[in-house]
Amino acid sequence: MTNDSFTFGGVDMFETYGIRVVTYEVLAPQLRRRKRTIPLRSGSYDYGARYYDDREIKVECDTRACLTRDQIRELSYTLSKKARIVFWDEPDKYYVGRVYDPSELEHIGGIGYEFVLVFECDPFAYAADQTVIETQAASYFPVYDG
Repeated sequence: MTNDSFTFGGVDMFETYGIRVVTYEVLAPQLRRRKRTIPLRSGSYDYGARYYDDREIKVECDTRACLTRDQIRELSYTLSKKARIVFWDEPDKYYVGRVYDPSELEHIGGIGYEFVLVFECDPFAYAADQTVIETQAASYFPVYDG
């Protein structure tokens, strides 16, 4: 994966489709509200917020290749499946999500065209499983940046 690129479902978007990331914004997921209005009383009762809503990732992109209509349809179909998203500057973390509205992809066709992909993702960022190595003398924990 090159700088200013991302992979989706193991497919390098720059290498395969010529899509380069201009900027991206990972919005923190909101807590899900659990409030009830009390009839004939002011305010509401808050049951506490323990769960998160989906995370939204906005990726501003531009194209570096002239895509055909078939490639655009294939890209749209690929992005509509739920898969791992990995960005070049955080290769140790991934998000799981998909694009629900591929309308931005309809106009791609020329080199230098800018568009925005909006991924709806699971609330959390994930990382690879970590292994603990134990010996009789001590335990060693691997470095974990997640």
